[in-house]
Amino acid sequence: MSDELAPRRIIQNVEGLDDGAFEVYLEVEIDGQEYGLLIPIDLPVDLVRVGEDNGQHTLEPVDESEYSPLMKELNSALRQWNIKTEERTHGLFLVGEPNDEFLDDCDIIEVNAEDGDEREFAVVSELDTGDSTYLVITPVVPELHPVQFTSEDSARILNDNELEDMEATFQAAIRSFEE
Repeated sequence: MSDELAPRRIIQNVEGLDDGAFEVYLEVEIDGQEYGLLIPIDLPVDLVRVGEDNGQHTLEPVDESEYSPLMKELNSALRQWNIKTEERTHGLFLVGEPNDEFLDDCDIIEVNAEDGDEREFAVVSELDTGDSTYLVITPVVPELHPVQFTSEDSARILNDNELEDMEATFQAAIRSFEE
């Protein structure tokens, strides 16, 4: 048995998503059609301001208009990991090729979302400007994008009805993949 990893399958064009390239996380074939789950190659990140409310730490999303003065300092802090931030249509992304220890060195925090769910985020960087403290965070579990493949390097996002039909199949495939 070979110890070599299979080459990553990269999808450059995803109808319905316009923020970069994606890696195929999982593929399934049903009735001659290929479907899959994609993860972004560039990590989506959130820039949040640390605050306090009744003795509890709070995280407040930073408005896009506030990004510009923070980007130089942020990118300087990220340079050690061979990454930088890039602003795109749907927010901020980390681009570059970090080394393997990058996420291992990040602190993990639990955040109570507005919907009541608790989610884990990796703290990529912390900036203290003297007036405010900012965190750059990314979900520990990346968002999976359900697609139908339209060619070797293209796909389209499934609509809600298609996703509903495929959800059990994807969940079973993920369980099998993780085992």
